[in-house]
Amino acid sequence: MFFISHVIRDRDNQSLERLHCRAARLIFNLPKDMTSADVLQRAQWQTLSIYYKSAIFICFHKAHHDRLPDTLIDLILKKRATNYSTRTCASLTVPRFNTHYMKDSVAFRGSVLWNAVTNSCSTLTRNISYRDLRLKLKSLVNFNEFSFKITFVSTCNFRKDDFVYN
Repeated sequence: MFFISHVIRDRDNQSLERLHCRAARLIFNLPKDMTSADVLQRAQWQTLSIYYKSAIFICFHKAHHDRLPDTLIDLILKKRATNYSTRTCASLTVPRFNTHYMKDSVAFRGSVLWNAVTNSCSTLTRNISYRDLRLKLKSLVNFNEFSFKITFVSTCNFRKDDFVYN
């Protein structure tokens, strides 16, 4: 599931989520008119996006603690060099993109997810077991509701008055 999930784009995720709910309906013999959220809640299953985000985060957690091969770490992980602040020591540099291919890449999505989650819960950067890491990720509200649809300074129109700089 981990390697397949990184090839999936957002538009494909909806069709896979329908199959996921259909499988839960068949396995647990649930009625067809039940909503997908109710089906997943009754089956006690998470959505595929939660599995996708946790797989990416765990991959970056392994890379952050040097538990992946060096060539893979060099491809996906670029630590931000900060000499003046200890609060952002776990932040990663988000690669710039010019195409949707780069925006859908693991390096981009993982860096954005890592920065968003670790800014709100810095204990996730510690060296903990993957079981405990998954349990902490499930309990975070901003992790469950996180979306990869973000705007960066390099791709935005500065003439909008309501633009918020992060």
